[in-house]
Amino acid sequence: MSVRHRSRSYSLVGGTATWTYVGSIPDQGSYYTTSESCDDTYGQFDSVNPFYLERTVNAGWTISGKKNRRWDYGGYVRRIVIPAHASVAVDIPSDNMAVSRAAAWTNPNRADIDLPVFLAELRDLPLNIMDAVRKVAKRTPKARVNPKRVDKQAAGDYLSYQFGLLPVISDIRKMLDFQRLTENRVKELKNLGRPGGLHRERTVFSGGIDHGLVASQYITSFYSESHKCSYMWHTYRRKWVSMTWTPLTPLDTGNDLVLQHYANRLVWGMDISIATLYELMPWSWLIDWFSNVGDLVSQSRNTIPVSFGGTCVMDKSITGMKNLTLLNPSGTVSIRPSVKVNRTTLVRRPFSGPVLPEFNLPFLSGRQLSILSAIVAGRS
Repeated sequence: MSVRHRSRSYSLVGGTATWTYVGSIPDQGSYYTTSESCDDTYGQFDSVNPFYLERTVNAGWTISGKKNRRWDYGGYVRRIVIPAHASVAVDIPSDNMAVSRAAAWTNPNRADIDLPVFLAELRDLPLNIMDAVRKVAKRTPKARVNPKRVDKQAAGDYLSYQFGLLPVISDIRKMLDFQRLTENRVKELKNLGRPGGLHRERTVFSGGIDHGLVASQYITSFYSESHKCSYMWHTYRRKWVSMTWTPLTPLDTGNDLVLQHYANRLVWGMDISIATLYELMPWSWLIDWFSNVGDLVSQSRNTIPVSFGGTCVMDKSITGMKNLTLLNPSGTVSIRPSVKVNRTTLVRRPFSGPVLPEFNLPFLSGRQLSILSAIVAGRS
């Protein structure tokens, strides 16, 4: 195993700008530079190796067209300074959280339709329906309305909808697609039993943020330049996990009946596990908002004993220009971004440690905040 560092930088020629008015100003040529830096490991082919790559292109915008009695632009490229990547969000999962989440989503033993949980939810559905019918029957046009009581009833109805009706509808939709889910699980089990195991990747975070509008500036630094432009930088970040699942006991991939039997049990969640009991807990959903406990518990599903390894966490950050606007156009002058991405960073980090419980305080979504508000309104 050896660690190496490589870097390179090269320039490409752009268009020119020609002075067309009185006087002799020489033609202005243009170019832009691409720089790359890479750190990686070679000679260790059977392991997950760290990797780092950063690439920058300092091409800003390309100018074309002719300004009346001034400059004639023939694809002139303006070079700019590339900013660092902006922080996309504070709730990007840590490597430990990302691995636990990806393991829960890709575990070959995961249940698409957790039948015991579905039956428990189905038991409460008739009661919710009868309660809704009873409320409608009690309402009369001349009834006096108590605002506090209306708020409390609305909160209860919303919670019944989120935790009673929606999960049942989701499971019923999956039941209607049960054949496809089973066929996909059979294919997954065949790949699991092959040499090398089952390789899976899963995105755990993706999002972007604008840096803010850049103040107007001249499109070139030429004599008698009057055109100005404005633009905005945007950073996008994606984080994903790659892992390989292998069976702890030999799996007969040549027997389709055995694989079909396993696939049916797995898709329906027929085997009671700690994960099933956890899902039946009243407040398990709230614990999952602030921790990875549910993801860790999901690994207790062991209908087919498996383990994962060869795990690595990858980050991709790209920063580019958007909303490039020519503020005072004249003649036939036009501008456009020279490249889509000005800065790209790729990072791969091996993850070899155990996955541990972790608690955090993330930004809550609109749905999560509405659920918490309904709980507060129902209990106040």
